[in-house]
Amino acid sequence: MFRRIQYAFLLVFAALLLINPDGAAAQENPPIRVVAITIDNNYPDGLTFHIHAVADSPITNIMLYYKDQGDISTTRQPVEFEAGTEVTTSFTWDTSRFTVAPSSPIFFNWVLEDEQGNKFTTPEELVYYDDLRFPWREISDPELVVRWYEGTDAFGQFIYDAARESLTRMEEQTGEQLDFPIFVLVYANQEDFASWHFFVDDWVGGQAFTPLGITTDIISPYSNPEWILAVVPHEIAHLFFYQVMDSPFASWPSWLDEGLAQYYEATDPLPALERVESAARGGTLLPLISLTGSFGRDPDQVRLSYDESLSVVIFILETWGEAGLQSLIEVFRTGENPRPAIETALGLTWEEFEAAWITWMGIPATPKPSPVPTATFVYPTAPSGWPTPTKLIKPTATESPESASSDLSSTTEPSAVSGKGSVSNWLCGGSTLGVLLLPALVWMARRREE
Repeated sequence: MFRRIQYAFLLVFAALLLINPDGAAAQENPPIRVVAITIDNNYPDGLTFHIHAVADSPITNIMLYYKDQGDISTTRQPVEFEAGTEVTTSFTWDTSRFTVAPSSPIFFNWVLEDEQGNKFTTPEELVYYDDLRFPWREISDPELVVRWYEGTDAFGQFIYDAARESLTRMEEQTGEQLDFPIFVLVYANQEDFASWHFFVDDWVGGQAFTPLGITTDIISPYSNPEWILAVVPHEIAHLFFYQVMDSPFASWPSWLDEGLAQYYEATDPLPALERVESAARGGTLLPLISLTGSFGRDPDQVRLSYDESLSVVIFILETWGEAGLQSLIEVFRTGENPRPAIETALGLTWEEFEAAWITWMGIPATPKPSPVPTATFVYPTAPSGWPTPTKLIKPTATESPESASSDLSSTTEPSAVSGKGSVSNWLCGGSTLGVLLLPALVWMARRREE
């Protein structure tokens, strides 16, 4: 049952018959007809796509198109088969040498062509590449799917409630909705978790695959409930805000991403806020602008980076409310950097914002002066004493020889150099090389005179 997933595939022409009975005669016998499409799931080693089709003329070409949700490109896979009026073929996507997240949404379709040039394209289908090695139990709604295989129903319900409550808070506070459902997959131990990875460090306790809407976590039925209430909402927040922020231009700082993830944890934020206040009083507070990317690898710095991220998110919500958060999300969605984003959404310069945050902690602070841009390139100037080149004017050539003796002051400069012979003719006429060499020639002449 779990090893072979079969899809009853309704042909496009059948749907057209229901919509337009008058066109039945024209659609009764299309030149290429798909009999069946099936999938074999052998997670994590491979996913096999099967197709069975018939045609009036021999089918000569079959192509499979597939991609992960979130991929910007689609894999185009030619499929080998023996040409004929009835064909059955398949292709196996080998995933044994790289990591594919369990329950990854895979979109695919087939394109068939016969020797007469007729083509048939199947509708795009969605298959979830589930990890069928475990007897999963599930609690779900249209936005959220929670699966686990060890522990009681109450254990699964506890995880679902933690995820559902945090997701509802996020939607209410941001006014946003999910574009696709979130999956929470609970593995009971590190061995099971590592078994579907090509490689994973043994200290990793969970992962969020944000473009797929999937979080995988190691949570045993004996895990501390407080830890569950922290880790599950945290990962849900990463998945939710990825969907909220996803756009071709979106760029948002790590302090906002990690700050929001911690804010929705069902844990007490007071210890983190106290650590940040202590750092501010001791002069060891990390500049907020430094927390836009990676938090580094030093444990103390990473801990303080997470604490500051939570602190500044709470500051934003307490000062500007949910409307301020929504405004900030909208600005970041357009691709703005943190400095202009803060000023546009919250009405403060970056320096004013950071000072207000520190003052909010109970430590009076004044904004530092905004940095003044300085030129990074100095244009070269000619050494003193060099003569200023004088533009040479060449008379316009005409058919009459007498024109050469005409008044040069009334002659317009030509657009291109014409004539041969003198150095002055070669230097003028707009030649950049001539302008550059003229000072050198003047210098050489002076040396000769000396």
